[in-house]
Amino acid sequence: MNDADFENLLREGLAPPERRADRAFTLKVERAVAEADLYRAWRAGLRRQFVSEALAMGAIGASLVTLSRIPELRQAIDQAPGLIWPVLLGLFSIWLLVRGRSRLLA
Repeated sequence: MNDADFENLLREGLAPPERRADRAFTLKVERAVAEADLYRAWRAGLRRQFVSEALAMGAIGASLVTLSRIPELRQAIDQAPGLIWPVLLGLFSIWLLVRGRSRLLA
């Protein structure tokens, strides 16, 4: 008996019996793979959205800091300190509207 005959003997002796594929198991695995792909795509989209919104909020914050350094604007804010909160809420409302509209268009 040479090596090729021994390999054939082992392959025939150790191979599982021939049978039909389990269709329910195959469908379950395919469904799990598809769900995992959808989940990964959803997470990637969520991560992109988070980064873009964080950048937008950072840009808004930086622009507010820059605007507050203008002497005339700082004097106006100092004269009416209660005015800044309605302005910030208005900017936040505009941001929510733009954000909601972009979701409707996507």
